[in-house]
Amino acid sequence: MGPPRPGAPPRPRRRAAGRRAARGARGERGGGRFLLGLEGYGAFETREYDRDGNETDTWPSYGHYVVGSGVRVVEADRKVPTGNRVVRLLPGGVVTPGPRLSDPQPPKPLVLPDGTVLVLDAGVLRAVGRDLGTTVLAELREAYDGRAIRTLHQDREGRIVASIAEPHATDPAKYTVDTWTLRLSPTGA
Repeated sequence: MGPPRPGAPPRPRRRAAGRRAARGARGERGGGRFLLGLEGYGAFETREYDRDGNETDTWPSYGHYVVGSGVRVVEADRKVPTGNRVVRLLPGGVVTPGPRLSDPQPPKPLVLPDGTVLVLDAGVLRAVGRDLGTTVLAELREAYDGRAIRTLHQDREGRIVASIAEPHATDPAKYTVDTWTLRLSPTGA
């Protein structure tokens, strides 16, 4: 959107977010609506805006957004001990709490075709259903360094790949990387 044409009336200006935060995230909701998450400097919230930039709702939650039939959030508060959960956002600022998480900053979750969310929670791979029910799929590691880098993705063959990279105690520029490759089965076999 460039400058207005000469003689054209000025365009109205809208501000989608006027709060200061250390980190932000966004999620598309459809119909032009979108979510904006703010975290840090006292903020830990999600706001919903319509296509014109008007705020339509707000919730005291922030993290990775899973948008589909409703909105779920894999929270990331970066606090130790953490108060993170997987939650559902409902109209009117209502947050439905789901399972607790032990990781203060979980990596981006993986969403399966049926809407199940896979979360790498520290060293545990969890499946969280649309109903917020949870199942531990694999206990990959018992403990981890809080400075570890954790990732979760699906490879070209549909396998789940989880990685945890921890800095060496004597040389923080070097990392030890552990990777697990898992295949999900509807029967658990």
